[in-house]
Amino acid sequence: MRRVAQREVLEHWLTCEGLGSNGGSTRSRSNADETLDRLLRAKPGAAAFLWQDAPIRWYHTRLSTDRLASLRVIEGPENMLWNALSSDGTVGGAATRIVDGDASTLREETGVDVARIEQLAERVATTPATLPDLVCVRRRPWEQAFVADGNHRAVATVVAARRAGTFDGREDAAARRDATPRVGTYLGVGANRPSTDLRRAANSVWWSIRRRLGGDSEPNGF
Repeated sequence: MRRVAQREVLEHWLTCEGLGSNGGSTRSRSNADETLDRLLRAKPGAAAFLWQDAPIRWYHTRLSTDRLASLRVIEGPENMLWNALSSDGTVGGAATRIVDGDASTLREETGVDVARIEQLAERVATTPATLPDLVCVRRRPWEQAFVADGNHRAVATVVAARRAGTFDGREDAAARRDATPRVGTYLGVGANRPSTDLRRAANSVWWSIRRRLGGDSEPNGF
């Protein structure tokens, strides 16, 4: 695992979206703030954590397939899209449904492009090192990381491993790690700031109490 600059991660993410820089010298490339602005404009929801949880420490590592399966899918409403596809909210949970289910049926039920995952899984089975690195985030050091960019690639990798028989809970964990390829991953870790979180929550509760005492109703039903 190595430390990396946030700009490296953002440029990688933009490249995966087809919005990367056109090369050239470092002088001609956008600065860090411009890179962040470009990504937030392109992915306002998925990349919102970049300003909500700043500052973020970034690392580059390689995850085994069993570690990859334990990651959570991208954040979103319950029972919609990726959270509808995965029974437990993890990459492994989504892969299990795909291995055991039908792509067209799952697409209709969840809205996730399962056919694309199947195509990527076939690609991983033949040339596992060709998929771009994932971008994952752990909002707080004690929280479980989730996949911010690369959910299709992450699930496809686990699907391919399970179909190849290199991911089986009955196997010895060490043997499984040796048998499965490792996936390049950028991992961002948010700051450890419980006092800030507590202050934010207290302000929200106090605001709600004042509104209720004033006779106003809460739109979120607090």
